[in-house]
Amino acid sequence: MCGITAVLLAGADSANGVANGLLRSGEAATARDWALTASKCLTHRGPDWFGCWPGKFSRPASESQSRVAFGHTRLAVVKPETGAQPIVRTDEHGNTKTVLVVNGEIYNYKFLLETYLKNYSHEVRSDCEVIAMLYEELQDFEKVMNLIDGDFAFCLYDLQKDCIFVGRDRMGVDPLYIGHTAAGSLLFASEMKAIHQWCVQVDQVDPGAILTYNYNSAKGMWMEREKKLLPRYPSNHFCESPGAPFGDCTKEVLAAVRNHLENSVQKRMMTDVPYGVLLSGGLDSSLISAIVCRHAHDSRDDGSQVYWPQVHSFSIGLKGAPDLIAAKKVADYVGTVHHEFVFTVQDGIDSLPDVIQHVETFDVTTIRASTAMFLLSRMIKAMGVKMVLSGEGADEIFGGYLYFHKAPSAEELHAETKRKIQLLNHYDVLRANKSTMAWGVEIRVPFLDQDFMSYCMNDWLAPWKMIAGEDNTGRKRIEKHILREAFDTPDEPYIPDDVLWRQKEQFSDGVGYSWIDGLKDLAGEIVTDAEFALRERTYPFLTPESKEAFLYRRIFEEKFGTASARHSVFTEASIACSTSTALEWDQEWKKNKDPSGLAMKEVHTGRK
Repeated sequence: MCGITAVLLAGADSANGVANGLLRSGEAATARDWALTASKCLTHRGPDWFGCWPGKFSRPASESQSRVAFGHTRLAVVKPETGAQPIVRTDEHGNTKTVLVVNGEIYNYKFLLETYLKNYSHEVRSDCEVIAMLYEELQDFEKVMNLIDGDFAFCLYDLQKDCIFVGRDRMGVDPLYIGHTAAGSLLFASEMKAIHQWCVQVDQVDPGAILTYNYNSAKGMWMEREKKLLPRYPSNHFCESPGAPFGDCTKEVLAAVRNHLENSVQKRMMTDVPYGVLLSGGLDSSLISAIVCRHAHDSRDDGSQVYWPQVHSFSIGLKGAPDLIAAKKVADYVGTVHHEFVFTVQDGIDSLPDVIQHVETFDVTTIRASTAMFLLSRMIKAMGVKMVLSGEGADEIFGGYLYFHKAPSAEELHAETKRKIQLLNHYDVLRANKSTMAWGVEIRVPFLDQDFMSYCMNDWLAPWKMIAGEDNTGRKRIEKHILREAFDTPDEPYIPDDVLWRQKEQFSDGVGYSWIDGLKDLAGEIVTDAEFALRERTYPFLTPESKEAFLYRRIFEEKFGTASARHSVFTEASIACSTSTALEWDQEWKKNKDPSGLAMKEVHTGRK
């Protein structure tokens, strides 16, 4: 993953560089000037290389070309020797055909080369270049988006058609923001901080978006021609229900869940640099770690071996935290070289301003969980690791949060999982990406693989995701029961049995119960009663409902301070990570102002 910027400059915005803080004199600011300035805010995402198109002394062939610039800060994970960006492709006469900037990885690029691009295979410089190559071959951007399998956000400029395309992966694993200036410029960036200061509005580009832009010479600006949205996961036309579900899952269903996840993990082990796994000791990260270890010594298709002979795992928590204890047990069991980072509440408190700066939110749950991941990523980076696999997404797919115990029916549970998946790019995926990329560490999330989700989000699986009742062994069902059953293979166990059936912890809870208490105590000391009483006047938009939320909002405003930044944050009423809709399942939840999973007192067994 990397950091990208794209500038589609309106004529009025190019008139004066001083007004936008770009230049020191009153001379005109080019699109390149804008891209360079924005890209400087993203160097943490790509410390290995910086590139910009057009070049400093390039002469644009048209007015429209003079209004376009791409920037790229690179984290080299695949093909580090040849994968620099922006990717500029030329025709046989040396004229530029397409220019591409990508943040992401295309996991099926070799399949695409062999299937659609046999005449181009000698040209490929990176996995991401297949996006431009496919477009040139097929001349159908929507078909390109449906063919590529990966995590990505990109901008592609077809100079011959004078057309710009923007695409983002279906789940929004890789962030991408679009900003609008008052004069009509369009600015794209991997993080909000790169563009908000110039914009009247900044939003995330929708996951699965296919955007097309053409230049309007009469208005002197680039304008959106078309917008399409791909579904979060492809419809599985080849997967039919094995019959009306009842009792326990069939062996065929459990095997399919297991095989899809195995395949997803394997494709995400594509790397040319040291990598590892994030291991909290919970079900999801433990399964990912176990699968990685089973395939770590597989030869790659070019005959070479993986970079490190042993898989390295990483965990974080306060002293004696549940996650640390469970993670060490799993690491010993699956055979990783395990690295444990013990932090203090004060360490976390001291990092809060940096966490909020990088994660770009004032959402309480997101900040609580991001802090530990931010600190852990710093250690991972210091050890020379550039990519990690993690377990985000399983809770949304399988109804893994503790509040799902209250689901009144299979239909309601399934509807809630769909709502959660629609919001992932605002919460867990955003947290995971930005808190790791703050230190130049790429995170990959196998549970959000499009094939895995296509199978596991089938409507007919919903009854098997219900938590109430017992399975055929007499075991009381708990959250993510179907996933646990899929990997309950006594003859060849993946992880220890007590971890396989360990109850869910929110990451911010699992790193140590005193972490949340420490944050509340801090906010109580810093935010006075008088300040909190005036919170609606101070923050009329998304008014904080607790002193902790007030503190985070204050830090956010100090870091950013613009209306466009403020309105780019998504947050909603929640309990134990629920959506606001699910609050209707239990009227008592609405009385609880703390979003922690510990609020599920009648469900959570870790703390009384």
